[in-house]
Amino acid sequence: MIDLSVHKKLLVRRNALTRADRAAYAHHRRHLTATILRSVPERSDSIRLLGAGNCNDVDLQRLMGRFEQVHLVDIDAGALKHARLSLPKASRSRLHCHANVDLTGLLARFRRDIPARPTDPEHLAGELVARLASELPAQHGAVVSCCLLTQLGQTLADVLGRRLPRSPALESHRDGMIFGHLRLMNHLVSPGGICILANDLVSSAQVELARLGEGADLAEFGKQLVEYKRVRPSADPVRIRGLLAQDPVLVAQSHGFDVLGHWLWTVTAKEQYFVQTICFRRRSD
Repeated sequence: MIDLSVHKKLLVRRNALTRADRAAYAHHRRHLTATILRSVPERSDSIRLLGAGNCNDVDLQRLMGRFEQVHLVDIDAGALKHARLSLPKASRSRLHCHANVDLTGLLARFRRDIPARPTDPEHLAGELVARLASELPAQHGAVVSCCLLTQLGQTLADVLGRRLPRSPALESHRDGMIFGHLRLMNHLVSPGGICILANDLVSSAQVELARLGEGADLAEFGKQLVEYKRVRPSADPVRIRGLLAQDPVLVAQSHGFDVLGHWLWTVTAKEQYFVQTICFRRRSD
């Protein structure tokens, strides 16, 4: 039996450590907020942020100025409370926090059993959406995944990969988790709305990012990372695009796959991330 509370404790601890380090997110926050504001349809009056945490990834006050209703989702109730208290009291009634939500949607199934064999990803995706859709109100003009897929993928790897190294079960569950995440976003967004995924494709621990000086062609660098398969598996845009194209639910209800931008997020001189934002849109009824 797996004590899944350990994973939640690790996330809560990390959020607590980064709470006072908001400055390290400034460049990343500026780019992601600008990407959201220029990409969301003008008629949209509500937005949902998945994996919001302390809201270090976004300028929450700017979003509150643009949207009538803002919904935050995270497993860490304390982080969402901190984000809420950062706002003026007059704005807080328009901010809705959904805490203690496991966005992998799959960890509950591992409480008693660790699967040793692959499981149908489409079945897992349906299970994930069924579990989470009942917890989260739908129909927003925009849904944003805040560098969440790599966190969810790492959690799955921690649960499955360390106990079953190189197991096909890990790959099928990873595909099911990505499938489900895309379907969940599509479920939550209103017809004609946009789903935005911000993904930290790679870190400086994996690839030498310091050599990317000012003026570097980040789009070309991103293409090279994908071509040479240097990206994190849960954030691989080729994998995501392929799942969008083969999932019957998403093919029927969504369209488009666009790269919105790239940036280099420098936390410290030794810790950097290469971020890519992609999007797809919910078809209008």
